[in-house]
Amino acid sequence: MARIELAPEVFDDFDRVFDYLTQFEIGSAQERIAEILQAVQILATSPLIGRPASDGKRELIIGHASRGYVALYRYVADVDVVFVLGVRGQRADASTVRFGLRASHAKRAALPGQIAFGLFLPGCELMLAASLHSVHENERQMLFGHLDRLSSSGFVAAR
Repeated sequence: MARIELAPEVFDDFDRVFDYLTQFEIGSAQERIAEILQAVQILATSPLIGRPASDGKRELIIGHASRGYVALYRYVADVDVVFVLGVRGQRADASTVRFGLRASHAKRAALPGQIAFGLFLPGCELMLAASLHSVHENERQMLFGHLDRLSSSGFVAAR
């Protein structure tokens, strides 16, 4: 049975989850974090259950939709240890990210009925474009709107 260790950054991730859930009064933040920790325990008996990610890391999918999270981890078989490196909302994995800002950023906060839509280039950690939209807008329209603006500026080339 593999041992599970949480990286210090995971606790920062839990702070962000807690802040977001508390800000928008979405159920019990403490219970949600407990659910995430409980789900991660599957890695003790099945450390290769997560989908492969870059650089030998794996991703464990926890829950779904607004209750969904992704735990990034690395399994080191030689010492039989799972190192959990980070936890983020599943929606952050796509192109739509809901705002969960701390009080110090309140001047720039989105309204409760808004979402931030952004195009992120992984690897080089570059946000290509971002804007606020109503939660009722179609994600596909947001995507093509951004792609049109980026291609007209010569930043993105179509194949």
